[in-house]
Amino acid sequence: MTRCKAWPNGFWIRLRKLSPSQVSTMGGMVALQIMSIAPHRVTRLALIDTNARHDTIMRKAVRYLSNFAAAIASDFDKLSKRSVSSLIHPSTPEDVRTEIARMGARVGARCYIRQNRAAAARKDLRPILRSITVPTAVIVGSADTVTPVRLSQEIHDLTPMSTLHIIPDCGHLPPIEKPADLAVILLGLMK
Repeated sequence: MTRCKAWPNGFWIRLRKLSPSQVSTMGGMVALQIMSIAPHRVTRLALIDTNARHDTIMRKAVRYLSNFAAAIASDFDKLSKRSVSSLIHPSTPEDVRTEIARMGARVGARCYIRQNRAAAARKDLRPILRSITVPTAVIVGSADTVTPVRLSQEIHDLTPMSTLHIIPDCGHLPPIEKPADLAVILLGLMK
């Protein structure tokens, strides 16, 4: 695993030792499905920069157009590099920006398209929120434009036993942009 200067020593090792369902964006959607199918298997939950709503028709159209662009792109690496600025806070260091672009390129167009299709096909997950009975941290970057703070506020409002954490000067990727801040929140959830 490549490490950026912004990642504190041992962060990923400590994070791997944690047992809650800690996920971001698409992972949050998966975690909510797990909560509907097997809630007894989850003891704590962190929902990071995610969205419990189903996609609007306009959002689905944007996803499908993005998929088309990814499918015909002759250089997905360039496409990945261009998309970084829409995901992260302007103050994010250059080494972190570079690593995010590399990660996107490694994921590749085919995986990107599959993820977009799955997200576009999901149902409204808000009804699941009221049934969550485990300590839940709802975490969002203050400058997230992909899943804005209002969506995390809604998740928090509908989820009993949840706490809302807004990470300042952070976009859509707190695990990468602000790993130390996120680690503090997750460690607190584990207590």
